[in-house]
Amino acid sequence: MWLPHAFCGMPFLGWGQAGVFYPLNWLDLVLPLTKSVNLGLALQLLLAGVNTFWWARRRGLQPAGGFVAAVLFVFGTAHFLHVFAGHLSWLAAMAWWPLVLVALDGWRTSRRPGWLLLGTGTVTLQVLAGDPQMGYTAAHN
Repeated sequence: MWLPHAFCGMPFLGWGQAGVFYPLNWLDLVLPLTKSVNLGLALQLLLAGVNTFWWARRRGLQPAGGFVAAVLFVFGTAHFLHVFAGHLSWLAAMAWWPLVLVALDGWRTSRRPGWLLLGTGTVTLQVLAGDPQMGYTAAHN
C-alpha cells in the first residue's frame, strides 16, 4: 500500500485523494481501468442528477422543474467542465452535495434523527471520494 511514483514515495491509503474506500472506486478492482473510469464517471453524473432532482422536488418544484434543475446542475459549466479536466474526486464529492441539502432541509423541517444520519453519511461519502475539502465545507453548513 505504498505509492512509489509520487514525490519520494507516500502511503497510498493515507493519501485522501486516492479514494480507496469510496464504494464507486471499487469498480477499479473488477474492471479494466478505462471502463472503470468511464462507468464511474457516468454513475457519478447520474447520481448528481438524481440527487438534484430529489432536492428540487423537496423544495416544491414540479417534476419538469426538478428535471431541468438536475440537467442544469449536471451539465452546467461549474460541474461538467471538471469532466474534461479529469477531476474525478471532485466530481465524486460534488455528486453528493444535493443530498446534503436534502438532509439539511429535512432536519430543519422535522428534526428527525434520520435526516442527521443521511447528512452524516453523505458528508462521509464526500470525504471518502477523495475531496475532503468538500466534505469539510458540507459539514460546516
